[in-house]
Amino acid sequence: QELGPIWHVLVGVEFVAKTAVNRRNFVMGRAGKLQIACFQHEQIKQWGYLGRVDWAKVLKVLPYFLVMLFCLGYMTFESMCKDEKTPTSRGSVTTWVRRHVCRDTWERDMNVLGAVALGFFFMSQASNRSR
Repeated sequence: QELGPIWHVLVGVEFVAKTAVNRRNFVMGRAGKLQIACFQHEQIKQWGYLGRVDWAKVLKVLPYFLVMLFCLGYMTFESMCKDEKTPTSRGSVTTWVRRHVCRDTWERDMNVLGAVALGFFFMSQASNRSR
């Protein structure tokens, strides 16, 4: 159910008001040394956790996250999947990874991830320069 317009009232001797982006009816007055500010804004409908996500920040961080994922993934696969003749104890993590994750195409898959990460990185750098 909608909450409707929400009023905020700020009262103090000295303050800086950082108001909502979708504010309306902003009023500021002074009574002696006392400052009074009032504004109203609508309650934004949110879609659970997705409504709280700052997608601009996510898209800004995504290239760095993909590069990090590529580096960690490549080092992990290089050490665990490259040399399959190394004896390992039965039931170890390395044996599980080799059995479930290591495939003949792991290098190609990692190279695709690296290319996607670099593509996102260069696109984000180009968009930052154009602003």
